[in-house]
Amino acid sequence: VLRGGTQVSVCCSDGSVRKARVLKVNRFEGLARREAAEILAGDLCAVEGLGKIDIGDMVKDVRAAVGALAAEGLKVGVVGYCLGGKLCYLMCCRTDIDCAVAYYGTYIEHEIREVKNLHRPFVLHMAMKDRWVQPEINAMLERRLGSNPLVTLHKYPEADHAFARKGGKPYREADAARALALSVDFFRQYL
Repeated sequence: VLRGGTQVSVCCSDGSVRKARVLKVNRFEGLARREAAEILAGDLCAVEGLGKIDIGDMVKDVRAAVGALAAEGLKVGVVGYCLGGKLCYLMCCRTDIDCAVAYYGTYIEHEIREVKNLHRPFVLHMAMKDRWVQPEINAMLERRLGSNPLVTLHKYPEADHAFARKGGKPYREADAARALALSVDFFRQYL
């Protein structure tokens, strides 16, 4: 059980451990995030207050989970939104995950040099009017990722960042429905 105010230890990839205090916990209901009194193991959640978390540490955590599930004979696919999209991209570059879907792909450009290592099926849903991923970045991502046969890019010409977050200001129902349907089809193909 994890609650706001709980003291936790954050384990870093260099072997160090640092203390942090959870400010609050949120549970996801569909794509909506709701503050919760507590979260339990297995809950889809967001934890606030841990400070800087290294994306490389996140890749290692997911790699360990993928390995454990693969050892059980299970296939694994992940979906990530915003920075989670970058994590999906890195998973396809650094691990043997079966496939991944990224929405928006914020900051993928910071790790674009890893594109040569992308060896797992990957979908990127690109909001073409994204405030966080500028047009020139989207153009560069399209150039660098588009030539890989394992990559599928879906563009949403009028969509802004977070277009698939129901209840959010930039929500676009038709685009969100299209992205979800394409993602489900992709997972059915590879999982």
